[in-house]
Amino acid sequence: MIGFIVGRIATYGLTWDPARGHASWGGPSLPGAWVVHALIGVAIIVACGFVLGFTTRLQARLLAGSRPVPDPVIAR
Repeated sequence: MIGFIVGRIATYGLTWDPARGHASWGGPSLPGAWVVHALIGVAIIVACGFVLGFTTRLQARLLAGSRPVPDPVIAR
C-alpha cells in the first residue's frame, strides 16, 4: 500500500486529467495543484522537525535523570 501511494505521488503529473482539474486542490491548473501540495508538504516537514526536536530533548532529559541536558547544537 505504501509503495502504491509513493508511486502515485511520484507520477501525479503524468496522470493529470484536465477534465477533473477543477475539483483538485489548488484550482484548475496542474501547476496550481503542485504548489498547493508542495506547501502542504513543507508544512508537514516543519511540523515533523518540531516534534522530533521535542521528543529528542524529552528522551535525553529522561535518560539523564535529574541533571540538565543542553540543547543539541544544530549549526554554529
